[in-house]
Amino acid sequence: MKNKTLIIKALEQTAIPVLHITAVSDETVTCMNSKFGGEFYLPQGEKIPVSPEGEELKFLAQINFSEAEPFEGFPKQGILQFFVDTNEEHFFDKLEDEELKKELYKIRYYPDPDKALQQTIIYQKKNENRNDLRTSWLEGKISFQKEQEITNLSTYMDSETPWEKSGNSLRKQLPSLISKAGYDLENNEEDTDDFFWDFGNWGCKAGGYPAVRQGDIRDDYEEYKSYTTLLFQYDFTTREELEEDTFVFFIKPEDLEACRFDNVLLYWHNCY
Repeated sequence: MKNKTLIIKALEQTAIPVLHITAVSDETVTCMNSKFGGEFYLPQGEKIPVSPEGEELKFLAQINFSEAEPFEGFPKQGILQFFVDTNEEHFFDKLEDEELKKELYKIRYYPDPDKALQQTIIYQKKNENRNDLRTSWLEGKISFQKEQEITNLSTYMDSETPWEKSGNSLRKQLPSLISKAGYDLENNEEDTDDFFWDFGNWGCKAGGYPAVRQGDIRDDYEEYKSYTTLLFQYDFTTREELEEDTFVFFIKPEDLEACRFDNVLLYWHNCY
């Protein structure tokens, strides 16, 4: 029997606030609400973001901070939106190029949204020959839950990033701690799946620790180490499907404090 509480208690010094985000599909939702998919806030003078190839980006979600409990470091009001180019050809061609990758996503922030300015959204006709990343995107009004979460535990134990608050001494104790908690990561595949589900920090959220799986892109590039805040995580992962897509958006804390969202880092992965 697994005792994950043993690990949680040992790592409680690493706990930080997180704003968990879930979809509530049976509630009435408008273009002003925090939401996944559907019609979004588009004031007069704005157009739907497009790729350099002229294709409209996919609207993932928007957060209306006035609907959420005040969350330290994040705006107290305004609408923040996330768009991604879901054309598979564009996505995988550009993903590994750190400059071209910036063409794959767009973040918009409206500090003072006004419902009276809302336009009628007219979408471009989709190219039927185009292959998209997936079809079952999240939909519905967003519900918020403010909690605490401990550092992410992944197969990439050499990463320094998740251990800023705990130090190397605690990290060295992890193998014996994991074993005492009943997870046999050497010989039992089901235990391994249980462990990475229990301590992967999955789900959609703002703040907290990212689900980085086998590695953290911020460890690979010196210039990315300053992107220390998880702005938004859009995640499909479940216990049954541990290799689903996860979109992670990082931001520098000084940019978040100033509500500047033109320099956000995207990390995407779909296996652990």
